[in-house]
Amino acid sequence: MKVDRINVEKFIDNGIDLYNSEKFVDAMGFFEKVLEMDPNHLLALVSKGKTLLKLEKYRDALVCFRKALEIDPEFEEAKKYRDITLREMYSPYESEFPCRENIYL
Repeated sequence: MKVDRINVEKFIDNGIDLYNSEKFVDAMGFFEKVLEMDPNHLLALVSKGKTLLKLEKYRDALVCFRKALEIDPEFEEAKKYRDITLREMYSPYESEFPCRENIYL
């Protein structure tokens, strides 16, 4: 399938603008459209993950960051937000021994 790079970039830009305006649900739609066209688009994966993080959907966010790191293990932004997500999931305010099912670093 040929990816329309112009539309991909427009969707990314629109999603980022909405994210920056704190319209997270609307932003998510644009990132998901990009991922429909290009499932391995690193910026869309990380942007979707960051949006899910803002929506406190930590496990879903973690899936996005992990997928980005499978594609590019050195992608620093994905590493940074994966770590932030894990800290949010297991903050010091939770139990001393949180359930860590299906959590792989």
